[in-house]
Order: sequence, then C-alpha cells, then structure tokens
Amino acid sequence: MPNIRAPVTKKVKTLTVYEKGTKVVRMYKKLLGSQWFRKGTYLYFERHDGQAVTCEDFFVAMRDANHADFANFLLWYSRAGTPTVKVTSSYNVEARTFSLKFSQTVPPTPGQPVKEPMFIPVAAGLLDSSGKDIPLSSNKN
Repeated sequence: MPNIRAPVTKKVKTLTVYEKGTKVVRMYKKLLGSQWFRKGTYLYFERHDGQAVTCEDFFVAMRDANHADFANFLLWYSRAGTPTVKVTSSYNVEARTFSLKFSQTVPPTPGQPVKEPMFIPVAAGLLDSSGKDIPLSSNKN
C-alpha cells in the first residue's frame, strides 16, 4: 500500500475567528431586531445557498435587505484581534445624573500596530429603588 500524506493546510482558523464572528452576527441582530435580521438572513441564503461565501457577502445582504448603512461593521472583518471595552460609571448627586464612559482598546497585531476603535452597540437601562424604569437621555461626549 502506498504511503499517502494529506496536504497541510497553511490557513488555520482559530477559535478567536469564530468567537468574533458570532459577536458580529449578534450585533446585527441587536441593532435590527429579530424580524429585520431574519429578513437579512433570508436574502443572504437566497443569494448564497450552497456557495463559498465571505463575511462581506453577509454584510451586503444585511445592508441590502434593510436599507441600512452598516459600514462601521467592516472594521470587524478587516482588523485582527478583538477589542476590550472598559466601562466606568459615576453619579453626580447635585445634578442627579448618572454617567457611563466607555473606552476601547484593540491590541496591536503584526501588520496592524495602530487600530481605530470598532463599532460596538450598547444597550443600557436604569431602575429606581422600586424596580421601575428611569427614563434615559444621551449626552455624547
């Protein structure tokens, strides 16, 4: 029997790639809501069922199905690594304001020593002492 060796694949996908992919898919769903996310997935499968596809194909289907600009998601596809988000909070008693500040770091990787912040949608809410929602307003700084 001849000695047959399988070719070695040089491009290995790590667990990070799949974890990052699921985060991006969840962000689409969070921003769109289930109904509109489903509309995008239907279009994606209609266009690409049974094909080898790219992340950009998914991006285009979500954009086209929902007439939405998801350009900020493209950094997730082109940047190596996963960002780390730090959240700090403060309460100003006199002004009766609660503030959240977000900062993000994306570690340098070979060929990408400096990286722009990546788009990450955030949902937040506050409750009073009886558990009722407190109306929120945003002050972008």
